[in-house]
Amino acid sequence: MWHVYDAIFVWLEQSPDYELDRREGVFGMETVPLEPLNALTIPYTEIETFDFTMLYPVRKKSGL
Repeated sequence: MWHVYDAIFVWLEQSPDYELDRREGVFGMETVPLEPLNALTIPYTEIETFDFTMLYPVRKKSGL
């Protein structure tokens, strides 16, 4: 999971065209399916795969 976060944020840092949209009122979202069981109750050491959704607002850099 952390590799996915790293890849997204490295891409945004290095992108000449896009940036994370941090304007007031713009939100991102991260979701973890909690069915058929609560995935947040599984000990980290027992997790083999992750099923999660990351929605981050990305926009063209201003001045482009």
